[in-house]
Amino acid sequence: AESKLTSSEQRVHDLQLQLGNAQGEMEQLAMRLRKAEDSLQKVQSESLAKQGSMQMDLDTTREDIGSLRDANSQLSADLAAARFESQAAQAGLQGKIRGFAHARGCLGEE
Repeated sequence: AESKLTSSEQRVHDLQLQLGNAQGEMEQLAMRLRKAEDSLQKVQSESLAKQGSMQMDLDTTREDIGSLRDANSQLSADLAAARFESQAAQAGLQGKIRGFAHARGCLGEE
């Protein structure tokens, strides 16, 4: 009976050692899990920051494109107005030239 008790005590002791080892491994795994979670959180935060920055850049680019389109429309309108004014001035000059030619012709006849 005493040897059976010693054998049982040894078995309990061995199981307590195994339990202690398992608890130590579990604590190490828990620590590694916390580190991995911290790393993941950091990566996610950096990713969100980059995403926000990229969104701001995209918004700025869209605004710039809108401004360029507005400027292009204004330049097109200005160009059309300048062409109209140029054609009107050219027509006026041609009228004056004809008038001078007619006046010269009239003076030459006299």
